Amino acid sequence: MLHVRVLIYGLLSISIFSNCTNPFSTREPEEPTSARQSWLQPRQPELVLENMRNAILELNSDNYLRSLSDTGKALPPFKFIAAPDVAAENPGVFNVWNKENERSYFTVLSAITPADSLHFVSFKTSKIDFSGEAALLISNYTLRIHHTQQAQGIPAVVQGEARFTLMADTFGDWAIIEWQDISTEAAPTWSIFKANFGQ
Repeated sequence: MLHVRVLIYGLLSISIFSNCTNPFSTREPEEPTSARQSWLQPRQPELVLENMRNAILELNSDNYLRSLSDTGKALPPFKFIAAPDVAAENPGVFNVWNKENERSYFTVLSAITPADSLHFVSFKTSKIDFSGEAALLISNYTLRIHHTQQAQGIPAVVQGEARFTLMADTFGDWAIIEWQDISTEAAPTWSIFKANFGQ
């Protein structure tokens, strides 16, 4: 009887392994179900701009907002100071601009930007100053987003100077607490996108 059992188990094992090319090989990894997310732990102020660059490249609103001040982590409320010409053309819009306005503008901009279109930002940092607990980064930027609202007169390319004031939160991660947008030439500035999509 024991020999019969051994024979049955042996035949079962042969039939199982004969249907499998290599029972010990690893399977192919599955494609991630969520969008690609690049996030660097922002232990230096410069990495905050790298995270913003990646968030725009990926149209990732969560990572974009993670670069901005979080009052739950003992940071002051986020503040945006628009380019003076855009603020003058949109009276009252930027008086109480906060992180929710940033969420609104970036969500709308992402929705009207086809995933296969050109969208990126470049920062050329010219100055980094540390003062107490804060850091000031001054960067010339070019933001290019080929969205679907260009026919309405909203540009696809904006340029200017961004003055970012950053602080480290309770975990040692840096975030932007104040963002000042400055026009440097005749080109429209980032404030244009915020005025059109963040209200």
